[in-house]
Amino acid sequence: MKRLVDSFSSDLIAAVSREKVVTLKHFLVGLGLHNITGLKRPIKILSHLGHCIDYNLVYEVETVQVEMNLKALKENVFGFSNVNEACETEQQLTYWWADNFNQTL
Repeated sequence: MKRLVDSFSSDLIAAVSREKVVTLKHFLVGLGLHNITGLKRPIKILSHLGHCIDYNLVYEVETVQVEMNLKALKENVFGFSNVNEACETEQQLTYWWADNFNQTL
C-alpha cells in the first residue's frame, strides 16, 4: 500500500508542478530505461505521457556523471596507482555499454 501511495504521490507532484519538480520515480525510470535500451524514443514517449523525465535531462545527468568521474580520475580520488611505470603518465577511463539487446544494426 505504501508503494502505491508513493507512486501516485510522485505522479501528482509532477503533474501539479508541470514537471518542474523531479521526483525520484521519474528520475529512475528515465535513467533506467535509457540504460536498458540506449534509445531516445521510449524516453520521449514516456516523458510526454508524464511517466519519466525528459530525454534532455537524462542526457545532462549522464554527461555530468562522466565529467565527475573524469575529474575524480585526474585528481586521483579513487586511489588507483599505476602498476606499469611505463604507462604512469597515461590514464584511461574505461566504461562498458551493455543491455542493448533490441537495437537493429
